[in-house]
Amino acid sequence: MKYKVLYDTLINKTHHTKGSCIEFEQGTDEGYIKRLVVNKVITPLQEEQEPQDVKSQERLELEQRASELGISFKNNIKNEALIAKIAKAEQSLESKDTKE
Repeated sequence: MKYKVLYDTLINKTHHTKGSCIEFEQGTDEGYIKRLVVNKVITPLQEEQEPQDVKSQERLELEQRASELGISFKNNIKNEALIAKIAKAEQSLESKDTKE
């Protein structure tokens, strides 16, 4: 994990300047790292991740089509499963239309 240095300091016999990014070697005492965090010498950097609530255009279109067909689904349903539900609903509508 990477950490941001909050002020000029000496860590592991190396001088680090405020704002620099450091990563500890594997095997570094976790208690030492925790003390540095608690004492506000360093702070963990959050990994750059895409926000979970941002939906792709494909997903938005699938959800729109599902709502048009009156399909209920959970937010965590995978795109493939939603596509299958939509296909089944469309097939059902087609079979109803041909019977009439």
